[in-house]
Amino acid sequence: MATITTSKLPPDWVAQGLTMAYKVDYLTEAYSIPPIFIVNSDQIGVHLIPNGGKRTSEPKGTKHVQMLGMED
Repeated sequence: MATITTSKLPPDWVAQGLTMAYKVDYLTEAYSIPPIFIVNSDQIGVHLIPNGGKRTSEPKGTKHVQMLGMED
């Protein structure tokens, strides 16, 4: 039988999720972190600014621009 994502869940996955949510809530309150700064907390490989390599942070006219993550 092939291993699928759902078969890897621990028996207490709901409790773990709630514990994580409580920790995030506590830390955002304790350190006055605006909720808008809580991004990608579940380790999904999401590009925060998906642009397909069309934009960079280098000055206009730069000859060599290092690109990271283009293999994704």
